[in-house]
Amino acid sequence: DGSDFTAGGPSATLSGDDSKRVFAGATSAASFDVDSGRYVALRITSSGGDARYVLVGGSWGYCSASEGSPDYPLPVELSSFTATPGDGQVALRWVTESEIANLGFHIYRATDEDGFYDRITSDLIEGAGTASNRNTYTFSDPNVTNGITYWYKLEDVAFDGATAQHGPIAVTPQAKAQEIETQTPDRYDLAANVPNPFNPQTTIAYQLPEASEVTLIIRNAAGQTIRTLVRERQEAGLYQAVWDSVNDAGKQVAAGVYLYELKAGDFVKVRKMTLLR
Repeated sequence: DGSDFTAGGPSATLSGDDSKRVFAGATSAASFDVDSGRYVALRITSSGGDARYVLVGGSWGYCSASEGSPDYPLPVELSSFTATPGDGQVALRWVTESEIANLGFHIYRATDEDGFYDRITSDLIEGAGTASNRNTYTFSDPNVTNGITYWYKLEDVAFDGATAQHGPIAVTPQAKAQEIETQTPDRYDLAANVPNPFNPQTTIAYQLPEASEVTLIIRNAAGQTIRTLVRERQEAGLYQAVWDSVNDAGKQVAAGVYLYELKAGDFVKVRKMTLLR
């Protein structure tokens, strides 16, 4: 709970020198119990008087920074936090590389990057506690309106109540392909994406003069398909689709030049776009 205590018994003596990566030590301190949801940190004081910590639990962690240093390890090492738009919903996904005494997560949402963020999780999304392995989490937000851009923040909550926020990230939910007008075009066409260059998302418009089997895909510079935006039969009309710079696995892609290709009936057209980071 943040307090200092001594379990009893003699102090441990660690052997080794600065060239060693592994130190050995032992103590005959009395055993003790730890309540569920709490953790223990061993304080190690060097001959120079600097305090260090080693976490005791299912996995070990070591901090080379002195107590109170801004370099002290964060409870959660986050490697990615992404949002994928859907029709009237947003799918959030985040990956942690390690967690230290992490109780769980909350999600916050706003309609302006610098506006007020409401917490949209009524219950805490359970974390992994203390873990040195990678963990993946997902959350679906169904309370959104198509065409509106939303901003999300992820908050991790430690066992001791400390919090840290990540983000924000932006996303605009809508159907993968949305008919935008009722008029019937006289030809097939694929328009230039808007905006271009873009970050993190862009809109791709196209038109169909008749009902067609439609495929709209994103390729990387090597020609590999990384995202399928549309694969369905559509009626004649004007359509638009949004790419949020994530691949089919829901992971953000790197900055660079990408190709987008429309196939409809015998019509095929490819254009280029540039993603900035």
